[in-house]
Amino acid sequence: MIFRVFNPTGSGNTGTIQYFTVPVTGAYRFILKGAAGGIGTTQRSSSASYSPTPGKGAIVTGELQLTEGDELLIVVGQSGTSSVTTTTNGTGGGSGGATWVFRKVESITDSTYQIAINGVDGYWECLFCAAGGAGTEDAAYYSRSNTAASAAELLYSLAEYGTYKAFSTSTASISSSVNSSTPVLSLKQISTNGFQGAYYLRNRNYGYGGFGCGHAADNVYSAGGGWATSGTNYRASSWAAFGGQIAINESIEEGSLTIESVDQTPPALTISSPVDQLETTGSTVLVSGITSDPSGIISVSVNGTPVSVSISGEFQTTVPLAVGNNLIEIVSIDAMENAATETRLVRRLDVTPPVVDINSPSDGYQTYDNSVLIEGFTSDTESPIVSVSINGTNIEYDHDTGVFSVTMHLEPGRNIFTVSAEDSWGNTGFETIVITRKTYSPEELHPDHPQPMSIVSIDSVSLIPNPVGTSITFSIVATITEKYVYPSIDPLFEFPMDLDYTGLPVSELVFQ
Repeated sequence: MIFRVFNPTGSGNTGTIQYFTVPVTGAYRFILKGAAGGIGTTQRSSSASYSPTPGKGAIVTGELQLTEGDELLIVVGQSGTSSVTTTTNGTGGGSGGATWVFRKVESITDSTYQIAINGVDGYWECLFCAAGGAGTEDAAYYSRSNTAASAAELLYSLAEYGTYKAFSTSTASISSSVNSSTPVLSLKQISTNGFQGAYYLRNRNYGYGGFGCGHAADNVYSAGGGWATSGTNYRASSWAAFGGQIAINESIEEGSLTIESVDQTPPALTISSPVDQLETTGSTVLVSGITSDPSGIISVSVNGTPVSVSISGEFQTTVPLAVGNNLIEIVSIDAMENAATETRLVRRLDVTPPVVDINSPSDGYQTYDNSVLIEGFTSDTESPIVSVSINGTNIEYDHDTGVFSVTMHLEPGRNIFTVSAEDSWGNTGFETIVITRKTYSPEELHPDHPQPMSIVSIDSVSLIPNPVGTSITFSIVATITEKYVYPSIDPLFEFPMDLDYTGLPVSELVFQ
């Protein structure tokens, strides 16, 4: 887990200090990159041009246990200055600056690694250092395209450095003498001069070192920050209390520092509610659990929303549920920014029926018409409606608004209509209304003659036996109907009344 990435912040050959306060006690990994060197003069007036390659910086990787509140001082190396223009009297390229990491201490107890830095308050212990690469020589002057020295592939302790044209321990100038007890980039130089690159003056042409104590350009060799040259042998020195693994930077670039947490273990996270694959009819669900980590918990969130955590690591919150499947994600993050994630799938069942509302006509409506227009709407806030019916027969409805309108036939007397709506979960809602179709009374049909006339008619007559002979007993069977009619009303309003005259004497029958 990356905490911070530091890049160069200075310019020229002077280093700019940056600081980092350790947020929590634990193991940290440091990845330091030294800067590449610069390019010296590549062409003199009226002469051939050359393409020398500057040296690459070192990559130092190490791990260290730090305490919350530790204050770190950081200087990131900058690439060496280049001087590639055509000149009469050229110069070599400046070397790349080293990348340094110091930790503040109460007092100097080990003068090998602990110093007072020029211009900085307090005492500091050098933890890591990644050397910069060498700048190129004055290629035009020497008529060649030599590749400058890169960082060494082996890390040496403070007592195992090799030197040639090394920095003096007392000045920031180049020493031409070989001194095996003098580091190329000494802590004493930082104590005396701060994080400032040296330069080498030759015939009023400068070869600047990269900031963060980059090494100066030289007539023959342009050693990098933290570098020494001895013929063709190049060695790196860390001058640091804690070593690590060293490699060559694969690209020519500025220096950098990355601080990572070595703790990659996520927090412990236990969910007590809900159980996975829970099915419920409720609109919310309680999410609760407990989490812990040795480095401490900095946050717990449920579906991206932060929730409060007690000192003991317990937490709970209520999560709204939509109908159907709901994925709930619980994330706990420790102080080292490691995250633990748990998920729960909760299925909310829809048991709520749709709402049916008949707007017109109202329940109990009465009419003389033989049909009626029934209008209304249906709705469901949980699930889509899939069908609407009236008295069991599906009807058309607006799928967006739920509005329906249908004309229904009326029988004389009471008519019962039930409108039903079904949602995608099979829930059914309904509303019932009663509509009465009225018929006209005699007074309503003919107010001037409220009493109808009675007319009796013989519909048919049968003689048994037939034909009838003399002195033979026979029977007469007649079908008689009595009708009530209004004198001036259309026969449509006749009211039939059947009369049974079976067994009556024939003499009482009147044939018309």
